[in-house]
This record gives sequence, structure tokens and C-alpha cells, in this order.
Amino acid sequence: MSVKYYIAMKSLIILIPLLIISTNAYADWIELSSIESGRLIEIDTKRSKKIINNYVAFARTYLNEQYLEIKTEINCLKKTHKLLLQKITDSRGKVISDLTSLKQWEPIAQDSIYEVLMQYFCK
Repeated sequence: MSVKYYIAMKSLIILIPLLIISTNAYADWIELSSIESGRLIEIDTKRSKKIINNYVAFARTYLNEQYLEIKTEINCLKKTHKLLLQKITDSRGKVISDLTSLKQWEPIAQDSIYEVLMQYFCK
């Protein structure tokens, strides 16, 4: 075994765990609640933020071994939301379906992911 090969393999052994750890470094997912259907809802606290009186929320829920990820704007005073991004990804983050469509403001339905987000942000 050559020295170059040995150094390359040693470098890979060090780099692979770092790559695995860093794949979720851009997000800080915390569990919020589960809605009546029993689905767990998580929110990314690093990317979610307040803009004037509204909140832009990044959230996901796990269903059928896939994640439904959304980015939505929530208006606490009017109890409405506007969907900005919606996609389905696998457990590794690979996009399976991009359902993005800019929508108009809509009322927040009871027992929805948007209601859970509103309860979290609009305290």
C-alpha cells in the first residue's frame, strides 16, 4: 500500500463524519406539537423569523417515510397564512416533488400545520 493511498484513505475517514454532521448544520429543527391526525410538526428556528407583524416559518412534517416541508408567512392579527414554498423530500433531503406555488392569503384552518405554527409564533 502506497503512502499516498494511506493518506487519502485517512483523510476520507476524517472527512466523512464531518460531512454527515454538517448536512443538518444549516437547520435547527425542534418539535412543536402533533396535530389531531397524530403527525409530528417540526420548525426550523434558525430560518424562521419575524418580519414586521408577520412571521415567516419553515416547518416540516413526516409522512409515509417522506418530509413535507413548507415555508409560509403567518399574519397573527388576521389569522391568515400565505404559502411560499412546499416540497416533498426523502429522509436525506433529496427533493422528490416541488409543489411551490405562490398563493394568496388564506384563513388558517383548525387542526392544520398552520394552526400549530400560529400558536407557536403568535403568543
